[in-house]
Amino acid sequence: MNYSLNKKGFTLIEVLISMVILGIIVFAFLNLFGTSFANIFTMGNKDQAMATASDIMEALYREQGPDGLSEADINNILDSEGVNNGVTGINPFENENGQAGFKVTITIPYRSGGQEREISLTSFFRKSEANDE
Repeated sequence: MNYSLNKKGFTLIEVLISMVILGIIVFAFLNLFGTSFANIFTMGNKDQAMATASDIMEALYREQGPDGLSEADINNILDSEGVNNGVTGINPFENENGQAGFKVTITIPYRSGGQEREISLTSFFRKSEANDE
């Protein structure tokens, strides 16, 4: 019998080491994908909250007109948009030009990674001359 000493193939140790290395690489990528998906959902929730706050601000801008708004006008618009009093701030304010008005802050909550967070938009609206309050 003639046995050849020409060894071809991998030993069991080489195969096990390569499987461990491959497992580490796969685990790292799975962890990366999981984190990425969580961030995508969080940003989607944040984007939805921002769109809601932006829609409410746009409603205020639409109604402002050339004469400005009274505090009652602002409250009526916020009520019609379904914003409750706990998430909105209306403060009398005078801008750098000395024009009286209201600093309106719209705050909308959203969920991020199991935590409650919020997004806020703030803008200045001229006070109505006809309805000085």
